[in-house]
Amino acid sequence: MFEPMDAVSYRALDHDAFEQRRASVLAELENAESTVPTADLEAEVSIIEGEVQRRNAAVNLRNQNLMAVKSGSGTVISNSEATVNHDVRVTRNEDPFDTEAYNRAFREYVTRGIEYPAGLVQPGQHPDYVRDDAFTFTTDIPHFIPTTISRTIIEKMSEYGELWPEVTKMNVQGGLDIRVWDWLPTASWITESTQADYQKATDATTISFKYYMAEARVAQSFLASLTSEADFQRRYPEKIAEAMVRLLDQAIMNGTGSGQPLGILKDTRVEAGNKVTIAAADMGKWGTYATILNPLTRYYRRRGQFIMNIKTWDKYINGMVDSNGQPVARVNYGLAGANDTSYSLMGYRVKFVEDDILPSYDEASGQSADTPFMLFMDLSNYIVNQQEGMRTVKWNDEEANLVKYKIQTVVDGKIGDPYGTMIFSAPKVSG
Repeated sequence: MFEPMDAVSYRALDHDAFEQRRASVLAELENAESTVPTADLEAEVSIIEGEVQRRNAAVNLRNQNLMAVKSGSGTVISNSEATVNHDVRVTRNEDPFDTEAYNRAFREYVTRGIEYPAGLVQPGQHPDYVRDDAFTFTTDIPHFIPTTISRTIIEKMSEYGELWPEVTKMNVQGGLDIRVWDWLPTASWITESTQADYQKATDATTISFKYYMAEARVAQSFLASLTSEADFQRRYPEKIAEAMVRLLDQAIMNGTGSGQPLGILKDTRVEAGNKVTIAAADMGKWGTYATILNPLTRYYRRRGQFIMNIKTWDKYINGMVDSNGQPVARVNYGLAGANDTSYSLMGYRVKFVEDDILPSYDEASGQSADTPFMLFMDLSNYIVNQQEGMRTVKWNDEEANLVKYKIQTVVDGKIGDPYGTMIFSAPKVSG
């Protein structure tokens, strides 16, 4: 059976395995009865072409260095000071945090706890794309995740999660004021001092981001199971991306803004008129939802969606019936409609989230304060600023008697334009 491979998996193949894989793809292309989707084969052809170019470039670089040494215009730099020729020097252009040796040493570190070989990286050294002020460096050697794997993790994070795939991502220096319209996907023809009559954020509205450390933890028992380089390159990014996204989804909704991103529900810039409390008696009435978005102009409605716990949908919205017992607004519900996996309310898409992000209406009811259970907003209005670099640190969980690894990345986030967000709450306990 033909299994698709990504660029990371191709990079882990040695010469013979790479040629075998290329022959396998060619055979599928020539096979008129192949069941492999053409799009998958075209994607692999593109990956193969890129990998061939990468390998040829590496060979050319080695040949250039070899010729430089032979001609006397260069000399090889050794880890041993006694063998260094100080007359001339060969400059290496390859990323020291993405070499085969570094990838192999990183895998040995996280799967078996073996420290890096001496001289592989120097204290205080960090990848070029990592800002000096993003991580706090010490004299210890930070175990940065190899460049290719780090970028794969960031790419795969968009495949997981409920909120993360739809928010706006960027990578700018922390502490700087940026105009929100430079990053939000919708804008208007306005001046810096004026605004359109259908939206409230102006082109001069700015926000800034700090450097907060997000940390996901993985038990060594899982990492130790990744025995081969190809298996490690494939499963390690998937596991880290999944763990990191769960943490970030929670922060996007409920983050305090202190030591972590400012969550949607904690942002005081959301206007008081956009915060609505719904009584239990009104939850099952269609009229409640027909007028629920009145505070928003069409500009803010057009790309918005409802966000709620699926228990709220099942009990109060999907369960609404008319006097004849038929579902409201869907008299011809039928069997096909009963199994429809596309959810909408008044023509707006509905996104469901887990209990740790938003409680159901029943769980939110009767608390000491009005408790949010549903939102309406365009998630792309939430901006996340993530630094590209990631690093891992060994950590001993004494309570669980486990060795774990902490994967750290620097990230902050907040709503760019808060005026299009509505928050719906269940009432607090009376009395």
